[in-house]
Amino acid sequence: MAPCDLVDRRDALLKQATLDERSGDILTALPALFARDGIYIGTGALTYRGPEGAKAWLSRDTLNATTKVRMTTVGGDVSSNGEDGFTYGYLDGVRANGDLAPAWYHAYWRREGDNWRIVALARRRRPPGATTTSIAPRKIEKRSCTEVVKDTNATAKEAADADRAFSDAGAASVADAFATFATADVAKSGKESGYVFGRDEVRKLFDPAPSQGLVWQPEYWSAARSGDLAFTIGVAGPRNGAPLATGANATGHYFTIWRKDADGKWRYVID
Repeated sequence: MAPCDLVDRRDALLKQATLDERSGDILTALPALFARDGIYIGTGALTYRGPEGAKAWLSRDTLNATTKVRMTTVGGDVSSNGEDGFTYGYLDGVRANGDLAPAWYHAYWRREGDNWRIVALARRRRPPGATTTSIAPRKIEKRSCTEVVKDTNATAKEAADADRAFSDAGAASVADAFATFATADVAKSGKESGYVFGRDEVRKLFDPAPSQGLVWQPEYWSAARSGDLAFTIGVAGPRNGAPLATGANATGHYFTIWRKDADGKWRYVID
């Protein structure tokens, strides 16, 4: 068996995360990318799992039966063992009459056999307008995949703990928290239809700050066996003392993808 090459693995992921109208309708082409227990993140409990769950969520919009899918990926990367990865960009619907249903997306992927499959995906409506073009992936100095295997439960808990600390830091300043806990190459959907990159640009997104602040807590988390990539899913709300709506009562979820940096600290790369 040929040794695992990280650049090849990432190229395959970015290719998998590309769909156009020729891929078929959104009810078929998008669910086909989901892992058996992959989560389509919506409201309520996280029960929309696997290809059938993704299709059930998408079917809530009756227009999707005749809507084509367009998945344009702006960026992404892989874990050091080449088994987990993430992508982000645009996941638009093209209606039968030619109208566009524009949306942002980001997804966490895991390999099943020789294919990448979605473990968790969030899709949000975005305003119409100019979109961000694909960015050059980071340079991978060491192309061979690592073989170190970490305790995934312990690793995922580390990411969840970082998420909680992130929320706690937001009590003093939401803008400072989002900048401090971000990777240097952080990407985040902006106030218009494009993405912004880097801590300084992310900080500007919270000027002015939310009037009541923000608070959040993770409900679900998972991590790569290599111990350097993870994600958290949770609920958020204003920092006004009211309890957060969780489980079946959740009105929405945030979805944050984390990377362990060279200094050993967990920082989010996109949310």
